[in-house]
Amino acid sequence: MSLRVVWNPPALAYWDRLSTADKLRLERAVYGYAERGEGRLFWDPPYDRLRAGRYLAAVRVDREADELHVLFVQRVAGP
Repeated sequence: MSLRVVWNPPALAYWDRLSTADKLRLERAVYGYAERGEGRLFWDPPYDRLRAGRYLAAVRVDREADELHVLFVQRVAGP
């Protein structure tokens, strides 16, 4: 499983505002899933969600194009 990662503008805008540690955590989660299927993808219509520490990345997997689209990122409530 090797998917090309496509970051949509809302996801990139949010990613730019994160700390360096949070950026790395999010990148590891997204690229780990895209390249090796690592991590856990939660199905939550109309998106799938990929957890990365305090953040969730809303993603869509396009199997025909072998792409993982990161639609947006949001912080999870809690500490």
